[in-house]
Amino acid sequence: VPGGHADKCPPLPPLLRKVPGLEQADSSSILGLGQCFTAKSFEEGEVLFLEGDNGDMLYLLAEGEVDVLRCTGVNRAVLLTTLGPGTLLGVNALVEPGHRTASCVTRTAGWAYTTDSRTFHNPPAAASTVWRESVMLDLATQLQRSSSNLAKAVGLPSTLPDLLDDSSDIAESPSGDNV
Repeated sequence: VPGGHADKCPPLPPLLRKVPGLEQADSSSILGLGQCFTAKSFEEGEVLFLEGDNGDMLYLLAEGEVDVLRCTGVNRAVLLTTLGPGTLLGVNALVEPGHRTASCVTRTAGWAYTTDSRTFHNPPAAASTVWRESVMLDLATQLQRSSSNLAKAVGLPSTLPDLLDDSSDIAESPSGDNV
């Protein structure tokens, strides 16, 4: 396979159905959203965008893997996660216009579907509500994943039940009540 990936991008409708909130979307919404994306191939090690860049494009990973990296100092970055097919990349910078908060570099060759900021904010009427709900669900999932990863990185329990399982971590208030 030339370039390390298939010569043709995987079909978009099944990928859209992998996006949180679009699993049960009706066919007209999926077809409408499908008109908003353009297929783009990428090679291993290709920079999709860098932390600090202006956010003007959304990616839906169709094939391959992408590393999400965050700068931690001069010439130093930490790997936050590796994402696979069915994942949206670059949502944050389109929801709240501004600079990218992380870099995305391809780990393998593959394909992505892209859409620009204008199209992202103006989906087809038939898909508008389900698209906006899906984006919000994607952001909530990202936040939950980030919180869990941060808790692991600093050695904290990732959930309240995990904390309660280790009662030695529960502090006492000045009145003697557990807090």
